[in-house]
Amino acid sequence: KNPTDEYLEGMMNEAPGPINFTMFLTLFGERLQGTDPEDVIKNAFGCFDEENNGHINEERLRELLTTMGD
Repeated sequence: KNPTDEYLEGMMNEAPGPINFTMFLTLFGERLQGTDPEDVIKNAFGCFDEENNGHINEERLRELLTTMGD
C-alpha cells in the first residue's frame, strides 16, 4: 500500500526541523502500522540458527550481513 501525498505531508509537518535520513526513519517508524506476527519473524531468522538451538552465532550473522548481497 503506497502512502498518499496527504499522509507524507502530515508526517513531514511533524518534523522539528530539516528532514535528514535519520529523521525520516524516526518519523516513518512512529507511523508504521503493524508488524509481521512473531512466528513469521522467528522463521525469517531461523535460517541463521545453524545448530537449531534457538540461538544465532553473532560472528556468523555479522559475517553474512556484511558479505552477502541483497
